[in-house]
Amino acid sequence: MKTLGISLCVLGGVLWAACGGGDGAVDAGPGVDASAAPDGGAADAGADSGFDAGWPPVARPPTTVKVTLSPRLPLEKQDESLSDDFGEYSMNGPGEPHILRDDLGTAGHRSGTPAPKSVLYIGHTSDNHVVDFQSPARVVRLDNPKNAGAYRPQEGFAIALFDQMLKTFNAFSYFRKLDALVLTGDGIDNNHYNEVRLFVDALDGKTVDPNTGGYPFSGDFNMCSPVSARGIDPAVPWFYVIGNHDILMQGNFEVVSRALTPDEQEVQISESGFYKTAVGDKSDTVIECQEGPLNPMDLKSGVVTPNPDRRFLTHRQMIEEFFVTTGLPSGHGFMQSSIDADLGVYTADLGEGAPVRLVAFETAHPEANDEGYVLRTVVDGFLKPELERAKNDGVLVVVASHHPSWAIVEKSEVRSDELVGLLASYPNVILHLVGHGHSNTVTPHPSGNADGTGYWEVEATSTIDFPQQAHLVEIVDDGDGTGSVYVTVINHDAPEGSVAWRARALSILDIQTGADPDPDTGGVSDRNVILKFLVADAAKPKLAAIPAREVETLNY
Repeated sequence: MKTLGISLCVLGGVLWAACGGGDGAVDAGPGVDASAAPDGGAADAGADSGFDAGWPPVARPPTTVKVTLSPRLPLEKQDESLSDDFGEYSMNGPGEPHILRDDLGTAGHRSGTPAPKSVLYIGHTSDNHVVDFQSPARVVRLDNPKNAGAYRPQEGFAIALFDQMLKTFNAFSYFRKLDALVLTGDGIDNNHYNEVRLFVDALDGKTVDPNTGGYPFSGDFNMCSPVSARGIDPAVPWFYVIGNHDILMQGNFEVVSRALTPDEQEVQISESGFYKTAVGDKSDTVIECQEGPLNPMDLKSGVVTPNPDRRFLTHRQMIEEFFVTTGLPSGHGFMQSSIDADLGVYTADLGEGAPVRLVAFETAHPEANDEGYVLRTVVDGFLKPELERAKNDGVLVVVASHHPSWAIVEKSEVRSDELVGLLASYPNVILHLVGHGHSNTVTPHPSGNADGTGYWEVEATSTIDFPQQAHLVEIVDDGDGTGSVYVTVINHDAPEGSVAWRARALSILDIQTGADPDPDTGGVSDRNVILKFLVADAAKPKLAAIPAREVETLNY
């Protein structure tokens, strides 16, 4: 989360005109077909899912257990006299072994001889912020250390960075197939139709073109260059959770009122001044194509190439775009019922024969701007019945949302303490995957019963802001009444000198110039960790029935 704490209607120029100052589903449970496309929808076709030269990999990429990034200068604002070394780094820093954490207090509740076996192996990434960097509906001139998300020097390479992370996931999946990839929101930056198409098409392994203005360009390191995305391995199902940047302009402002019915929103959204600015031919800050960072204050207003694909989407339209895909499953968690209810909630059983269920719900809402907001109907009409169903089914639960518990605002219909208390009251809830904060953060949530029960909240970084990392997550049954969640931080395995390598250098430069004051790495106990949990009695029979399998994390 790089905040944009602004009111767009105080701005001058085109966006001020857009304010009026110028001319300017709930999962139905068992029996619902999660693979069904929405009414009238059809799966997209023509994805290029082929692998490039150098495939297959000869070894797993190095995780941060073995090696970490080492910047030439410290990750903080540096004197301008050192600018020749800004952004310089190597991948030869010391590794960080996993740290065992038993904050929930399971040690006194173990019984028998440990016999660890792997239950589930997934990837977790968040806040990829694929952005139409040329869109007129941006506020790049407001970039400053307090609004570091308004402009990033590496933002034009968001697709290349995202695809490089997907390639890295694929390389790990070659040695043991990932059971799923979970993406916890803010995959895009500005609620544009073309952004969500770039995002989904990149996951599907298509060639995508970030040059939405059609400007001429040259050079190998140019953010207008098309990206021949590899995408995620088509055999790996991926699941998506809605974030604030997915449904709000710049992640903060609604373009059309959610108080209207979804049909009314689709009629009225095109009448919004913000919508007209986005698809129009005038911009306060014209960004064409360049090979390096720019100063937002040097940008000029002017005429741009209009592009109807820059249109803003309603909440329902955003959900529908996840059905236009060649990847699995259709809808990527969302169902026809999600569209009908205009609500981004669902459940999905993960892995083949693994007794683990994903329970996903949305926390983005215009009432909270960029922060989290939980609707009462989500908790009472979805979370509570689905948690009960999972308990009765004897499965472990992994919860996913965009916002962490700390980011839920006080005025939320369901406040953070109630949500945490609800999740912690179910002994089969073991993990809550989140994003939003762009930082590695691990938070224990004990039940308060002093019996070893509770769950862990794990927040991933962004792939656009430094450190541009993601997680491999493995759930292990230790065979002694306890389990472990192995969380391993991975860097995208970009070859030195590649676009993604140099784009990571720009994210370091952004910190060392003082433009981005937070390197977002988290503490060492928030990165490579082994998180102990107590296995719920109801889940033990199904866990006992699955065959023994090596703990993949031990190969890192």
